[in-house]
Amino acid sequence: MFQSLLPEIADTVLHYLLQGFDEVEDEIKITVDTGSEQVASLSEASDGLAGELYTEEGWIARFSEYTPGN
Repeated sequence: MFQSLLPEIADTVLHYLLQGFDEVEDEIKITVDTGSEQVASLSEASDGLAGELYTEEGWIARFSEYTPGN
């Protein structure tokens, strides 16, 4: 049962962490260097970091290796 809850716990923690970054964007700036470009503020580059997790092209769909039911 615990193993089946882990992905939900991880997603929830990540959601609230990213939401927190959005709320304090003036105090915490996340800079990303992709190798080909540098994004000065991740919060400014997104219309909501937490929302970036859930779309079909979101972070979970692109980077998760978890398959429900396995």
